[in-house]
Amino acid sequence: MSHTPSVRVNALRAAVWVVLLVFVGYAAWASIKGYRQQSDDERGISEAYAFVIANGDISAELSCYCGCKDQGHASLDMCFVTRRDKQGRMVVRDVHAETCPICIDVALLAARLRRGGADSAAIRQAVESQYGPRAAASQPLRQR
Repeated sequence: MSHTPSVRVNALRAAVWVVLLVFVGYAAWASIKGYRQQSDDERGISEAYAFVIANGDISAELSCYCGCKDQGHASLDMCFVTRRDKQGRMVVRDVHAETCPICIDVALLAARLRRGGADSAAIRQAVESQYGPRAAASQPLRQR
């Protein structure tokens, strides 16, 4: 009976080592595979780009409200896409929106409304009513 506590201690140590080895193994695998969880900001940026790239007809009708017109951006689409081909597919991606919270927010609003069944006119009206009053205010860009 005097050996029971040391058996429990050894079993506990073995369990801790197994958990540690599993964790280290997973971390090594994830590192090798280049796996990394996206932050909420990165997911939002990815979702916004995906929406604009796939819905150029809608994003080209939306104004941009971040003050980037001095960069030649005439629409929200231009904050995300520098050039599209004749079929409307993205040819060159614009990186401006990656650091612009207003561009991302407008695109995410448009994406949410589109998923809800809104047409381009309803999306434009909703964006203008939410962002129009502060169109002149410029927001600081995010650091990449």
